[in-house]
Parts: sequence; structure tokens; C-alpha cells
Amino acid sequence: MREQQSRHGKGLLLAPSKSSPQGFRRLVVGLLLATSSLGAQTSVPAPAAASPQGRPGVRVRAIRFQDAGADADTRLRDSIEQQPGQPLDANKVRKSIQNLFATGRFANIRAELERTADGEADLVFVTDENFFVGRITVGGVPRHGPTESQLVNATKLNLGELSTPEKITAALDGIQHVLRDQGFFQAKVTEDEVHHPEIQQADLRFHIVAATRARVGKVVFQGDPGYSQTELSSITKLRTGEGVTSGKATRAMERLRKKYNKKDRLEAEVTLAKSDYRPDTNTVDYTFSVNKGSVIDLKVEGASLSKGKLKKYVPIYEENAVDDDLLNEGRRNIRDYFQTKGYF
Repeated sequence: MREQQSRHGKGLLLAPSKSSPQGFRRLVVGLLLATSSLGAQTSVPAPAAASPQGRPGVRVRAIRFQDAGADADTRLRDSIEQQPGQPLDANKVRKSIQNLFATGRFANIRAELERTADGEADLVFVTDENFFVGRITVGGVPRHGPTESQLVNATKLNLGELSTPEKITAALDGIQHVLRDQGFFQAKVTEDEVHHPEIQQADLRFHIVAATRARVGKVVFQGDPGYSQTELSSITKLRTGEGVTSGKATRAMERLRKKYNKKDRLEAEVTLAKSDYRPDTNTVDYTFSVNKGSVIDLKVEGASLSKGKLKKYVPIYEENAVDDDLLNEGRRNIRDYFQTKGYF
């Protein structure tokens, strides 16, 4: 039988294990661990460890760790409450496991009893060690795509932090997100690790099979743009068949807003309504919502001010929006400008 505790917060009470090849019987340490936190105490009375004859309190001959490195660590041995030569005490074993978890060194711990020929037992701590993030590399980075540095940053992993399966999954998702943003929707990303037990570090190696970059599919402009579809395609420079790259749709919208700005249509609205990836053709369809808005005719009375200076001092042109706050800021800027010219 086994007693096990893991960082995932589960207490397990398992069935007796089979006899060892040497003919010694392996017994459970009869504990039910409360693992909601490392220091938690169980509210369920721990049953006594059973001897082969069913008598409690089998004498512990020796205590060891299955892992040789842990077995040689005197600091770990100092945290064990149960001592050799003493009768087995379920509470002491439970406390020992909690103390070992508190070191942060282990991901999983279980205690096992191995009967000896003289009727005593060895208490064995079987552990899975934690590993911490070491070097991170990304192989197979596609040409004309994101850089390795961008992909490493996308993992959100930092040197020295605890490596967990959940973090690795999130790292893979982060890399996939960057690749999709660059048009590599069909990329496959895998990960393997090189462990260094002597320093408890794991080098993480991510591998990319990028496949073909997606192309721009259908481009549709909805609403009241004031331009034909052909004109809009020319203005935005977003054309069917081009490779999908990061920020492509954003740059297209910026070009169209700039065009409206030059026509004094400062209230024009340009948004990306949706983008749909089609795996059968490896293309992305874009649908934009566009409304040209009204022409804003802004004039200065009582003084002469060029159109260029008007656009410089009144922020409605920069913000592509019209409201009282922006107009009042523009009024103050124009006043300050004329005061610098000696007009008070």
C-alpha cells in the first residue's frame, strides 16, 4: 500500500502493493493526507500502519529516499520527523511529507514501507523532483516571420521559475498565437526538455514546423464608405493573394482613416468587423465596417491662419474625432500662438 501527496492537492489512500521480488512484503503507510495546503492538518484520524500480522507500530529499521541525490542531502533528512529505531507513527510520517513539500524541491512524494526479513521495515520516500526553468530555445523559426526572441517572450516563462505542465501548455499557446498573428495558422509546435538534476533546472526546447503562410482571401467593405470596393482596395493596399502578416489589417485601416482625414471627414469610422480563417484554402477573409461620416469645416475668424497650422494646433485632426474638449484645447493653442506673435 502507498501514501502519496502531490503539489496538485490530492490525498490518496491506495490498495496494498504486490510482494517484492525478494519476498519482502511492502506495506502502506496508513495516512490520509490533507493537501489543500502544505501546512494543513488532517481532520480525519490517521489509521495506524499495519504489520503483516495486523499489529500496529511496526519498528522502522531505516529511512531512505529512493532518489540517490535526495538520499545524500542531510538537510532533507533533518526535516523528517519519523526516526529509525522508533515504531512507525502515522502522524510523524504525515508531518515528514509536509516538511519535505515545504522545501519546494518536490512535485510528488509518497511514503512506502518495505518489510525486512527480521520483521522490521524500511521507510522509503519516493519523490518526483521539481525542475525550474533554465535556457529556453525555439527551433524552426519561419523565414520572414517572428524572431526567436519574440517567440521566447511569447512563452511568458522566466529563468528560475518553477516549470509545470500547465505553464508549458500556456507557453505553447503563446507561441501559436504569435505564429497565427504572422499568418502561420497551420504551424505545429512541440516541446521537449533537457533536465539537469544536479541543479534542478530544465532547458526547454520548443520546435516549430511552420507550413505555408496564409494568404489574404476575400476583402469586403460594408457600410457607407463613399468609395467603390476597387478604390478601397487601392487605398488600403489590402489585396487578395497577399501573404498575411502581423498588423496587416491595422495598417489597412490606418491608411483609410488618413485618406478620410485629408478630406476633412474627421468623424469617419473604420473598424475590422471580423476576420475568418479558412483552413481548406489557407486564407483569411476580412470584413471591414466603414462609414465616411460628415465633412468638418473648421475656420478661424478675425485672423489669418494657414490650414497647416490649423491642423497643427487643433487636435481634432490628430485624434480623428470632434468633441468640445478637443475644440477648447485647439482654441487655447491658437490663442497662445498669436500671443507669441505679439497679439494680446
